[in-house]
Amino acid sequence: MESPLGKYVREILKEMCKVVGANYDDIDFKDDNWFLKHSWTQANEDRFKKWLISYLTTNTPARNEIMHFPTKRKLSIKKVAEEFIWNYGWQTNN
Repeated sequence: MESPLGKYVREILKEMCKVVGANYDDIDFKDDNWFLKHSWTQANEDRFKKWLISYLTTNTPARNEIMHFPTKRKLSIKKVAEEFIWNYGWQTNN
């Protein structure tokens, strides 16, 4: 069955899983609380954010898929990365 998630969203989520040692294929992204199943440190979140900003900066199709108004403006990409992490990121260990 085809995933309802877009190709680039899947790539981003796979990288996010890799950061915490989770298996992307074992996570049910239809579960409302899937993002509560794992946690990461602030340092891991910061590294992922840096990766995501770089990924979106260099990948036009990914920007087109996840940004409402795709642009290469660094500030816009940073904001999208922060919003993605806020909405879909793992919970942070304090």
